[in-house]
Amino acid sequence: MKSYDFKQVSLIYGGRQITGFAEGTAIDVERDTDAFSLTVGADGEAMRSKSNNKSGTVTFRLLQASESNRILSELALADENGTGGPLPLLIKDGSGSDLHADDQAYIQKLAQASYGNEANEREWIIRCPSLQMFLGGN
Repeated sequence: MKSYDFKQVSLIYGGRQITGFAEGTAIDVERDTDAFSLTVGADGEAMRSKSNNKSGTVTFRLLQASESNRILSELALADENGTGGPLPLLIKDGSGSDLHADDQAYIQKLAQASYGNEANEREWIIRCPSLQMFLGGN
């Protein structure tokens, strides 16, 4: 019998372990484009075209109180100010063999801040120009 444990999932950005994830779906990883596109001619003959675009998006949600919000804010602001830049990203499922990585990932923008009578989540988006993905399962 196989098991899954979110505590075994690691998200490391710029050498820093990101922690304090919100409940529910905490991390989404996806490529921006399809691997192939299909073209069908007027007579029904078909061909496919391979896309070389490996860019992707990693979206994750943190608790408002997560210390990782401060770390990500510092990295994003350093990049905006020209003292930072793209950083390595690694997501690994330790209870399985899923692995996602990019050497030149960057924070798309600062997370939105919302305030109310209860704590909120902060959603971060990291863009990856060459997202390597392996879905090995558990």
